[in-house]
Amino acid sequence: MTTIQKKAVLAHKLETDDDVRSALEELRNNAKMEFSGLAQAALRSYAGSNGGQLPTDVLQILPLLASPADPSILQRYAMLQSGQLSDSDPDKYIIGENDAPVDDKFDTQMKFNLNLVWFEAYVKH
Repeated sequence: MTTIQKKAVLAHKLETDDDVRSALEELRNNAKMEFSGLAQAALRSYAGSNGGQLPTDVLQILPLLASPADPSILQRYAMLQSGQLSDSDPDKYIIGENDAPVDDKFDTQMKFNLNLVWFEAYVKH
């Protein structure tokens, strides 16, 4: 746990279950943000090495991540656009979180493209 992550947890009162759940949600979001930066760089690398083509499966960027990651982390995500990177809509997501959140009351789902990251409230289907 980094100093920033420790400060984030300690900023919460941690007196109630909701306090703890909120602190854990913040830690998960921090981890997701760190992952999104790695994945964005890996997407750029993949497209650069494959004639501008986006991967068809998010697992294709696994070997390009700057830090090793367990494949199960990437399996939580799905490609939301395909084809040529130059044809992708820059205002839309390229990769999005597929799985239900750990805590559907507090957690959000992350989606991102090469430049931006969005966190959205989880909506049960």
